[in-house]
Amino acid sequence: MRDIEDVTTISPCGVKIATTGYRGIRILDVDSGEELQKLEGHSFAFVPDGTKIVTLVSTSTSLSNSIRVWNTESGEELRGLGGSRI
Repeated sequence: MRDIEDVTTISPCGVKIATTGYRGIRILDVDSGEELQKLEGHSFAFVPDGTKIVTLVSTSTSLSNSIRVWNTESGEELRGLGGSRI
């Protein structure tokens, strides 16, 4: 099955692109198109300086959602919030 990208957004700093599709959120380099990070979630927003991205993660087995904050350089999860009906 080919992954169809649902949403594509360029980062505020102009060097990264975030896309979301069947397999989650991918961060790509604008110039090369190389995949830099793969993150959990289905909805996202960059913070204004582009150094972090906030994602909404929901599970198919429950009505619970969580919000996660990621470092766009390292892909490290910086903070997780939720587990409730957001």
